[in-house]
Amino acid sequence: MSHFTLLILLALGHLIVDMHAGGLPVLLPVLKESYALTYTQIGGLVLLSQITSSIIQPLFGLFSDRLNVRWIMPISLGISTLGLAAVGLANQYAMVVVGVVVMGLGLAAYHPEASKVAHFVGGHRKGSAMSVFALGGNVGLALGPLVMAVGLSLAGLRGALIYVPLTAIVALLFQASLPKLYAGWDRNNDERKADVRPSEASVAKTEPSPPTRKRAATFRTLSTLLLAITLRSCAHTALITFIPLYYSTLHGNPASYSSALLTLFLVAGAIGTALGGPASDRLGARRVIVWSFLTSAPILIVLPLVTTGMAPFVIAILAGLTLVSSFAVTTVLGQVLLPSRVGLASGLTLGFSVGTGGLGVTALGFIADHLGLTTAMFSIAVLAGLGVLVSLKLPRDESAAPSVPSAQSSHSI
Repeated sequence: MSHFTLLILLALGHLIVDMHAGGLPVLLPVLKESYALTYTQIGGLVLLSQITSSIIQPLFGLFSDRLNVRWIMPISLGISTLGLAAVGLANQYAMVVVGVVVMGLGLAAYHPEASKVAHFVGGHRKGSAMSVFALGGNVGLALGPLVMAVGLSLAGLRGALIYVPLTAIVALLFQASLPKLYAGWDRNNDERKADVRPSEASVAKTEPSPPTRKRAATFRTLSTLLLAITLRSCAHTALITFIPLYYSTLHGNPASYSSALLTLFLVAGAIGTALGGPASDRLGARRVIVWSFLTSAPILIVLPLVTTGMAPFVIAILAGLTLVSSFAVTTVLGQVLLPSRVGLASGLTLGFSVGTGGLGVTALGFIADHLGLTTAMFSIAVLAGLGVLVSLKLPRDESAAPSVPSAQSSHSI
């Protein structure tokens, strides 16, 4: 077995957990009707899902950095499915709430540890490795609604159990493969540590700790990066939310039209993610992040201006390719900035900033309510424009980011 096999396993697990996240929205209308829920209660479920699956990810990242928690990956797959199954089997709203929370915790537990391992496996091609890992999640988000729709058509709310066999297969693959994969990896790491330990010890005696000024610079760079991710997440989530409303509700296109438009946007985003990582390996992370915002901003200005025919599909594809192309790249840059806390960096870049970005869509909803949906759509382009200004503040020389030797980083896919 190779490290590339491990990377594919990590991406497959990412596909499964994010498939749960993609399937939950399809359940919401059925839950509303089944339990006579108010929109406030539905909104509460969405908020709980965001908090437990995204915003608390840095806590799991800290846990991942402090302890050996590789076992958490197959277990988190089961936890996420258990939560979604509880939603499908619930007989009261309180059990639905518990199920959503449990599912969210499973999602939050998987991402930091899995992305940390993907970072180490990537070696000198971390952007490419993270693109493979992120691509699994993007595909899972796209497949989630389709799989859930099949389950609902077969068994109503109990159709949520359709995820159980899918998750069980992948969890068993993890359980069977990870020990063998990690055995060789750990043995190589131990040998390398034995070779470098004397020099590292002597360095520790002679070199002072990193100066406060460098730590402050790292904090500023990380804050800038998280702000850029938040702006991108706001724009991305807003497009997912408003495209169906704008093209069908406001402009009268059939639901199938806006559905196809949204699907193409998501698929293009997955392709952009796959391309962005390798591009960052060659061109640098900052250049890809700036290019992502710089090219997507004018495209997003054009999007609300075309409302019928094939033109919106072309614009949506271009928007997905450009806006989402930095998804994996920003995670890699965060991990480089915090080399001794890769799990925390993963939780911040994959979870916290993405989750808070999703919450920011509420502000765009306020704009839509008071100034119109068209204004809200143009505001998405403004977010991308702000992203250009923020990303330009990232350091040009990424090699200046503080780093420490890592035994794992010597291996590549």
